[in-house]
Amino acid sequence: MAHLKLVLVPNEILHTPCDPIDPANLQDPLFQTLISDMKKTMKHENGVGLAAPQIGKLIRLMIVDLEDRGPTAFINPIIIGSSPHKVESEEGCLSIPKVFGYVSRSKEVDIEALGEDGKTIKTTFKDYDSIVYQHELDHLNGILFTDPDRLIRYTTHTPL
Repeated sequence: MAHLKLVLVPNEILHTPCDPIDPANLQDPLFQTLISDMKKTMKHENGVGLAAPQIGKLIRLMIVDLEDRGPTAFINPIIIGSSPHKVESEEGCLSIPKVFGYVSRSKEVDIEALGEDGKTIKTTFKDYDSIVYQHELDHLNGILFTDPDRLIRYTTHTPL
């Protein structure tokens, strides 16, 4: 299966925190297929990120379309440090079609996660990559960009 069905609001799964993934399961062919299918689904839907709850899976897996690497899987991702400098940017979400709004996020985050090969990823994301990573990580914690503690204001236009 290449294109997975998206979970849309209002669905309680989008507000449910996800469970960690056992690293012993990373090389399971079904898990690797899930990663591949999530990447294909994200591209098919013209997204820049996709988290497992958006396709009905309550596991800590997300895909981020990084500016320099393309679609990259992050397993059990966390933020281990963040810049106090915040940026406001307009966000949308595949699970909330045609809704956009401004959110304030850290300009820079230090992250740690497992890659799809099971190796630890420790790096710093800035600007665009930082914003998308934080948006997708929110999904794994049951948070949507439209939640009152995230959203600054809705916008009424479709971004370019």
